Formats: sequence, structure tokens, C-alpha cells
Amino acid sequence: MKRFFTLSDNPRRSGAVAVMVGASLVVLLGFAALTIDVGYIYAVRADLQNTADAASLAAASALPGDPVEARRRALEYVGRQYNMARPDVRDSDVVLGRWDKDAEKFIVLNGSDEFSADAARVTAQMSEERNNPLGLFIAGIFGKQHTDVSASATATFGTGEPWNVVIVQDVTGSFRNEIDEAKLANQALLDCIHDHTSGDSLVGLVAFTGFGMTLTMPERIEDSYASLSQSISDIQGCGQPGMPKCSGTNIGAGIDQAANLMQSFGTKYPPAIMLVSDGMPNSSRSNPGYTNSDLEKWAVSAADNADAAGISVFTLFYGGNDTSQTAADFLSGLARGSGTAHYTLDPNELSNALGEMCRQGLPLQLVE
Repeated sequence: MKRFFTLSDNPRRSGAVAVMVGASLVVLLGFAALTIDVGYIYAVRADLQNTADAASLAAASALPGDPVEARRRALEYVGRQYNMARPDVRDSDVVLGRWDKDAEKFIVLNGSDEFSADAARVTAQMSEERNNPLGLFIAGIFGKQHTDVSASATATFGTGEPWNVVIVQDVTGSFRNEIDEAKLANQALLDCIHDHTSGDSLVGLVAFTGFGMTLTMPERIEDSYASLSQSISDIQGCGQPGMPKCSGTNIGAGIDQAANLMQSFGTKYPPAIMLVSDGMPNSSRSNPGYTNSDLEKWAVSAADNADAAGISVFTLFYGGNDTSQTAADFLSGLARGSGTAHYTLDPNELSNALGEMCRQGLPLQLVE
């Protein structure tokens, strides 16, 4: 009679199988831990990256000029981005600096230098040091209860495309005492364009009183940065050599002069007029034939014509000499296209205000 055996009939063989099954379970659990926990880590890290991206862009939107506001915006966006990740982001995790586009390098700034920062780096982290490490699932069986995860992002503003800009500077008698500060501000604007756009960008310079005068034809910034800087340095008050005569304030003439220059050159990226003035249009005996009302209408018409030609108009009102709300509102009302209106009472803040105008005209971008 035939006899049939099962595995359980052999104690030794059953024990060996049990050992093999146990070892296999350990391996399977290891793979499960690897699959589930590693996948979880990647998913949380993606959340952290989204948080860092959003926070760095938010911080960069306040630059240059306001480090406190930059950090406030960054932390605000961290709170909005919560999903699986619960990062700990503090003021110290928002680092401000400058982005060197040529070297593709972030240069950290500290102290008062942060006011000139044009880039922000934000690090979002979950770590044992911060008492918020990422808890794991199956890996805990093997003694790995949690792990550190972090992500960082750096954002600035700018474009690889050319941006053609004409700076229109008020040099009327009322601006005479602030000309030095205005020149520093114009240089800051030139630096912004140089650092954040293509070397093919064209930059020109116009001064105005009752008349508009071209100081520098639009020149390619990569080739003419030094000469453009010198032209800015040479700006003087009205009536001085190379400047228009003192003859009232005709903002429209300044805008028209800039628009004509811009239209005579091709544009690749939407061009802009950057207008800096300290008062309302004002008639003068040195330029007869126009009333204040005529000059106001001229300014509005000039802004409209520039807009129709695809040129954005940005305005900066310096209210140190005319603090009336009417004057501020009038200049603000000349902004056109993607242009924005800006205002300051402090001549020392002109540079920051023009830097903000530059930033407003360029898109934010992640650079690393």
C-alpha cells in the first residue's frame, strides 16, 4: 500500500520552512518600509518644495527695500501651503541677498545691506532639531521612527528678454535740491535693468521742464552701461549746461519725448517709460501759450498715446515739494499698461521707489 507524506510529517522540514517564511516576511516588511516610507518622504518633500517655492516668490515680491515685509510675506505663504508637510519656517530661514545672473549664484546680504536685496532664499524643514521630524510608518519596526526632510528655493525677478526703458526725469526748479538723490535713484534703476534683463535691453534718458529734451538716445545696456551711468551723473537742474531751460512743468512733453524715442527703436519685451516728477503740470511765462489745464490734458493725452503704442508708463511722485493729494493723484493717474504708480515724501527713498518700479515691471521667477 502506497504511503503519502505531507510537509508536516517531517518536523525538521517544517522548521526549515518556518525559518524561510519568517526571513521572507522580514525582507517583505523591509521592502514595504522602503516602498511606503520612501514614497511618503518624497511626497512630503514635494510639499516642502512647493512651500519653499511659494514663500521665496512671496518674499521676493517685497524686494528691494523692505526686508521686514519680505519675511512677513514669506511666513504668511508658508501658512497657506500646508498639506502633508508641517514645516517650521522662521525669520532666520528667509535669507535675503542678490542674485548674480552671470555666475548663477546667490550672494547673501546682512544688516542694512538687506535693503538692496533683490532675491530671497527660503528653507522649509521638518527636523529633529526643530522638534517636528517626519514620522515614518513601517520603518519604525526597524528602529527608524522618523527622519529629517527639507527643501529650499531662491526667487528673484527679471527676464532673459530685452526690456527697453526710457527714464524721464523732472529737472524743474522745484526739483533742484533733490537732483543728487534723483541721480542715485536713476542709477539704481539702471543697475536693476542691467542685472535683471538681457544685455540687449535699450535704455534712454530724457529730462523735462516746460520742454522735453533727450539726454541720451536709447543704447544697448551691455555695451553702454558706463556711458549711460555717466549721462545720469551729468544730470543737473534746469538752466544748467546741457539741460532744458527753466520753463514750468510740462509732464506731457517729457512723456512724448520718451515715447518718440521708444517708437523709433524695435521692441522685443514690452517697453516702459519711467517718469519721475514732483508736481502738477505748471505753465510758465518762459513757455507761453498754455494754461495749467492745457498742460494737464497734454500729460493725459501723452500717456494715452504711449499706451496705445504698447508702452507702459510707470510714475514716481516725489511729494517733498508738493504734498497735495491732488498732485499725487494726478501723477498716479498717468500710469498705463503694466505700469504702476509710486510715491515717496523722502528724497532718500527715491532709489528704493525706482527699484520697486523696476521690480513691478519684471516677472518673479525661481532661479534655484
